[in-house]
Amino acid sequence: MARIETGRMAAMLFLPLLLVFSGCTDTTGRAIFDASGGDGVSDAADIFAEVARDALDVPDVPDVPVDAVVPDVPAEVTDVVEEPCSDGELRCLVDTAERCEDGVWVDIGECPLGCDETSAECYVPSNLPADLMDPTAGDVDLTGTSRDITMDTDTGEIRDASGGSIRGPVLGYDSVTGTSFAVIDQGEGLPGIGVFVVGDFTVPGGATLHAEGTNALAILASGSIVVNGIISICASGQDPGPGGWRGGNDGEAGTGPCPRSPGEGTASTEHHCTSGGGGGGFGGTGGSGGDAITECTYAGGSGGGPCGRPQITPLIGGSGGGGGGIAVGDTSSFPGTGGGGGGALQLVAAIQVSLGDGGGVHAAGDGGGESNIAGGGGGGAGGAVLIEAPDVDVNGGAVIAANAGGGGAGDCT
Repeated sequence: MARIETGRMAAMLFLPLLLVFSGCTDTTGRAIFDASGGDGVSDAADIFAEVARDALDVPDVPDVPVDAVVPDVPAEVTDVVEEPCSDGELRCLVDTAERCEDGVWVDIGECPLGCDETSAECYVPSNLPADLMDPTAGDVDLTGTSRDITMDTDTGEIRDASGGSIRGPVLGYDSVTGTSFAVIDQGEGLPGIGVFVVGDFTVPGGATLHAEGTNALAILASGSIVVNGIISICASGQDPGPGGWRGGNDGEAGTGPCPRSPGEGTASTEHHCTSGGGGGGFGGTGGSGGDAITECTYAGGSGGGPCGRPQITPLIGGSGGGGGGIAVGDTSSFPGTGGGGGGALQLVAAIQVSLGDGGGVHAAGDGGGESNIAGGGGGGAGGAVLIEAPDVDVNGGAVIAANAGGGGAGDCT
């Protein structure tokens, strides 16, 4: 919003002052200037001034002592009357906003992502403290580094494919890059959030930024975020993406934040009678594991329950899949492990988030592990992607995906 201030032009009134000099001259016609206070031009000037006062009838003005004290004149005090407000009403100021509470305007702090009086919204980042954004933070441009870059959500390190450090493992302010890294606690039983605080952030076309670590990933930019390459927070095998949950071991349920964890496959001592593990749940219910139906009938593990919120608060990823059923007593068998859940990513920019053609974010859960003479593992649930900015531009060729992993094949001979 542009604000135009109208200036005030003050007219200066100049009053011309006519000064008349009168001097005495000697017999040669030269002016006489006597600084001694004797019988020179000073006496003549005094006489001239006195005659002038008599002619104009100007009363004598008494001398004012140099050290006289002029009393202060109090300025006129005008009471400022605050306009009444309605509870819940919002007014946007330059950097902050105020909300009406009990008929009084109350400062509610900064609105780093914008302010809208019509909808009474002061836009601040979800899951993150508003004052974490730093307008002086340095830019991170990964152009020219390598095609594969890794961000560690636990240490704050950014490194290229050769292991070279782009940003060191520094908690807090990094003087080399001018960026900061913080870990936000989301509460008991939930992953933290590893927050990279930057100015502008750029992932170039053709590059893939892999995130690793137990904490979910957040990039908080006081400028813009441009993603022309790929940001990957995918699971890998049993291991989840950042902020996700691990897949279950052999014959064990997968882990996750949802009330019903993905069930493990059924163990059996009978040949060809082990079932598959259930799929992880998050945005929706996970798929059930495959039944054992060749020589017996055992139901597969149940799918995990849903618990993801559309607001993506807290910032968490998907659940892991359940492990496949074990063929008890058969040393040649091995069940499949559950796939890890996809991770969680939050992109926040004060100006714009842009995903270019060919760019995207991948938050997939991984597939369940295959088995031999046992049940296959359940796939991990997809993760979560949250993008917040006054302007979000997703090109038609960009891809944002958080798909779940498939179930592993089971009971093979």
